[in-house]
Amino acid sequence: MISTEKRIFVSVAAASGNIGDIYIRRAVLMILASVTQAEFRVFTGKMPDDYIEAVELPARSQSDSRSVSFAFSMLFNLVVRRDCVLLVSPGPAFLGVSQGARLKHLGLAAFAWACRLRGWSVLILGRSVVGGSRLDHRIERVLARSASIYTARDSRSAALLAPYASIFPDLAFAGASVSKDRHSRKRLIVSLRGDRPLPEWFVSQVSEFAESLNLVLTVVTQVRADGVRSGQLAEELKADLISWPTSVSAKDQESRLQAIYREAAVCLTDRLHVAALCIREGAFPIVYSSRSDSKLLDSLSPFFPFGYVDDGQGIVDVRLSSDRDDLLREAVSGAARKLDELSARLGVIVGGDC
Repeated sequence: MISTEKRIFVSVAAASGNIGDIYIRRAVLMILASVTQAEFRVFTGKMPDDYIEAVELPARSQSDSRSVSFAFSMLFNLVVRRDCVLLVSPGPAFLGVSQGARLKHLGLAAFAWACRLRGWSVLILGRSVVGGSRLDHRIERVLARSASIYTARDSRSAALLAPYASIFPDLAFAGASVSKDRHSRKRLIVSLRGDRPLPEWFVSQVSEFAESLNLVLTVVTQVRADGVRSGQLAEELKADLISWPTSVSAKDQESRLQAIYREAAVCLTDRLHVAALCIREGAFPIVYSSRSDSKLLDSLSPFFPFGYVDDGQGIVDVRLSSDRDDLLREAVSGAARKLDELSARLGVIVGGDC
């Protein structure tokens, strides 16, 4: 006998050592779990146990680590049911990186259209289009047209897919608010990707910048792959270091970082979700970016005030003030309200039992 309970199919497989990937997947699952009594069918792949624990699958969920059985379950339900939901995981879509990736992308677009033709809802939330040719962008537009709702997390993706996509704040800002209490904000957070060279001026000028603001330099590791860079940078900056030892689970690392971010006045980073989680805790973000990488600018500029440093320049003067604090606090509240509106729209699309 086929269950009459509505089902949401989603994959949570991603980079296991990345708190940001965990955070946005947990956020989208929590949003949907709050607006529907549907059962979640979740593909976990080969993700480690601590990753799955940190994602916090909804109580009404069944997980599957095998891609073949998960795909069979989706196809079977596509044939026999007209009331399911396909949820495409949030985050960046790296287009055109290989012919295999292009075929997979085309297959997703075709499957999404098959789902809509069968009466399913297709949800594409918090997506960011990265790279790709005109062909790849056309495929993405086909995918966007199939969607019941498509939200982009950055202005560039939204413009590329207009009018089929709407821009919303990153899902990391769901439920966010910032306290007015700043008496304990004594840190300048630094967190950088481990795969990009630093300009010669970086260490000396960041050190001088922190000293001018009377802040304690603190290098953090929010992405495990950045660990070596973090250790080297902390040594060069003579900074405190929050590393990510292999013995520390993803959930515990997230808690450690949140405690440090609550003490932060400023965050200097080229990692979007380091900026996002620091902003949630009230730290003013300074985007460190090369001229060829506008990811953080495209994602933050529609919603938040921030400082900007190009890797060819020195540190700009960023003065902390109550006015700036108020602007950031209001921006965080505005982002949370915008995501509340998204939640309400999702409730209309998928809410309730079938």
